[in-house]
Amino acid sequence: MNYHYFTREMGYSNPIFAWRSRFSDFLYKADPEKPVRTIVAKMGAYSGPFHWKNRKFTLQEFKRLQTFPDNYEFAGNLTTQLQQLGNSVPPAFAEQLAKAVLQQLFQIPLGVELLEENEKLSFDGRKSNKAKSTRNQRATPPNKPIQMHLFDSNSALALVETIEPLKGAYYNTESLFHYSSFKQRTRIKIPPFPETGNIYWICNQRTGESCFIDVYRYDTKGLIDTQMLRYIIQFHHPIVDGIQRLECTLLSNSPNDIPVAWDAIEDYLSSCSGYQTMMDVYGHFTEPHPIFNLKMEILTEQPSFLLRFAKEFSVFEATRKVLSGEFLQNLYGEEQSFDLTKVALTLRELRFDVRVHETNTTIPSGYFRCCYPFTININKQVSVTWKQRS
Repeated sequence: MNYHYFTREMGYSNPIFAWRSRFSDFLYKADPEKPVRTIVAKMGAYSGPFHWKNRKFTLQEFKRLQTFPDNYEFAGNLTTQLQQLGNSVPPAFAEQLAKAVLQQLFQIPLGVELLEENEKLSFDGRKSNKAKSTRNQRATPPNKPIQMHLFDSNSALALVETIEPLKGAYYNTESLFHYSSFKQRTRIKIPPFPETGNIYWICNQRTGESCFIDVYRYDTKGLIDTQMLRYIIQFHHPIVDGIQRLECTLLSNSPNDIPVAWDAIEDYLSSCSGYQTMMDVYGHFTEPHPIFNLKMEILTEQPSFLLRFAKEFSVFEATRKVLSGEFLQNLYGEEQSFDLTKVALTLRELRFDVRVHETNTTIPSGYFRCCYPFTININKQVSVTWKQRS
């Protein structure tokens, strides 16, 4: 609770951290009467566990927590020793595993108490109950209006004069972005625009508990006003200043613009809350389930493969499975010849976290997995690398 204490959801008047946006060991302090959480291999300045007397543990203390004998020696400097220790299986635990193997496979009676075959493990249930307990302690977020500004008058005038379909349109905030690629962008103010790359006008309108985000693609004829898709995010409880629903509509003639829609959603979250990426609210490394429901609507009559793919994997359950290449090929249809490797590379270029045998050897050749229902954040593109394998 050291970390949760300093969040708006717990009622802290000047919140420092965003709800559920850190690793579970962040500022974690050990209890002298209970086992500690996992000791990580690479510790940051705020990586726990910390001693119950508000200090870091020493190397010798970490050895005891990990059940190594006091006289056991690790090689290298302190950082290297801590990394070896964090990567290790606790010897006392390894001993029990070894005894269980000896008893079951080699019939050596060692008195190890084994679970019954039909016994139900309780770890997931206990973890879920703990998460619910934490959520129940959350205070009601203050219901104060968000501070938003109207767009700059010169920029608005230039846009309205250039783009007839949106003349007279009103939004709370607006931004213009130039994407030189879908992995690099810069904010721009007013036309004239760069001659290469793509231009997008992103507009937000806040109404009560809802925010409506429109993402327009700009071309030489002006802004495209044809709706392609809509993402609807419904939070299980109001976040930050009372937002409970986000609707993002992509107005474009290119399905490749899906990453821009997710950028717009993340930009809005970071502007009015402590959340920086969709990963923060999705619950990665924290709780086992997202704190929102997601729905995608295709608004064009002839959806391309990319739209069908995004629709399929906007369902959380689909992102938790390793699927065969045939599944992806069926989505691909007969638009052109299908090659799983090439399709996976294309999707990864658009920042979908698609993994195949070339990225994760645990995934069989000819299979794939899409890990998240959203694209990876443009500023935090940390993902697995592609390795060509024979």
